[in-house]
Amino acid sequence: MPHQEKNLEELLVNLANARKNKDLYLVARNVMMLRGEGAQADLTEDEKDDLSKALSEARRKWGRLPVHPGYEVARWHLILQYFFRKDWLGPTEGDKKLIQEALQHYRGTGNMEQLAGLVHTIMYLGMSFDLVLTPVEQAIFAKNLADLV
Repeated sequence: MPHQEKNLEELLVNLANARKNKDLYLVARNVMMLRGEGAQADLTEDEKDDLSKALSEARRKWGRLPVHPGYEVARWHLILQYFFRKDWLGPTEGDKKLIQEALQHYRGTGNMEQLAGLVHTIMYLGMSFDLVLTPVEQAIFAKNLADLV
């Protein structure tokens, strides 16, 4: 079986499992990856409606994902931007504050892997951010960021 067919098959199974488990984030990510492979895939109308609810929950720190609320806000914005490019309004000032708090949280805990993932997401959103790292932190961060790209 060619690699692309195997990858599509795996993504379709992952999408079905995510829907079965009602994991909206994984549903959206799998749809995005399927589209990236050239497959016809979309969210259901209910899933599309739930995206803005998920962002709202993350803003209130009732999030669905095991990450800092600011990182979750950034992730939902990335997904909303992908699915609703024309109607996406972008992060509010409150969202930007939460995202900045997440940057400081991950820097403070030394979690450079999460920090790199968050910065990668922020870059896709086209946001600016304030992050100062020591030379040692910078080296670790750069390696983690390179692994994502």
